[in-house]
Amino acid sequence: MSWRKYENHKEETRAVKKALVGDYPDVSVKHGNGTAWGWLRVSLSIPRPANCRCAEENNGRAYPESCRECKTEWQRFYETLGRRVQEITGRGGEYGGCINYDISFQGDPPQGTPAPVQVTECANCGQSCAVVELYGYGLAAKCCGGAYYEK
Repeated sequence: MSWRKYENHKEETRAVKKALVGDYPDVSVKHGNGTAWGWLRVSLSIPRPANCRCAEENNGRAYPESCRECKTEWQRFYETLGRRVQEITGRGGEYGGCINYDISFQGDPPQGTPAPVQVTECANCGQSCAVVELYGYGLAAKCCGGAYYEK
């Protein structure tokens, strides 16, 4: 692996985490398995911009993909983090050096977290079902054996 600064994944993971943990206490740094063994994954959360109102406008549920302030802050942070991690690791080239970034806003639930919206009659079985909002995916109903299906 002469195209990187570190001899192995363990050293690389440790170096990235050590460099980021001071600014982002919840940072997680891991390497892929199997066919993704060479990929590095950096997960962390950042503060929501002070001028963001997307959570207020949607009953406490934030939609950063539709909020200009959140999108701008996320993009700025993504580019800064990308440069910083590539500098630490020495990675570069195709696919951003084979680095994945999972950046969320602090306080947001993980993607796919259900939030109850209403109870309605199921179109499949006619029983009462809970319609939920899967964070980041939209409305779905949970019924017919506990499976989610698109509403």
